[in-house]
Amino acid sequence: TKIGNLVTITANLYNFGNTNSTNSLGIDGLPFAKSSGSGSAVGGLIGRKMAKVVSPYVSDNGTVIYFYTVDSGGYTTLKHADLDNDGQADFHFTLSYRV
Repeated sequence: TKIGNLVTITANLYNFGNTNSTNSLGIDGLPFAKSSGSGSAVGGLIGRKMAKVVSPYVSDNGTVIYFYTVDSGGYTTLKHADLDNDGQADFHFTLSYRV
């Protein structure tokens, strides 16, 4: 939903077919790019059957939502392999950002 320059996305993700890859898990194709210098994308996330606690994030001028974790004092993206491989991992999130 876009109202003025604020975009809000709500999603439920489940039935992940790939739980072995070390590629970053992301959602691409956002219809509006996040504006540069508008601050971080802000959101909340709840999930189950994941090996890490994560937060959604969209970078400046970006159209991809990545999910970040904190590892050893630094940020890293959530990988497909961080999801439980029994096929029952799911998460639900809402994210808002400015365009």
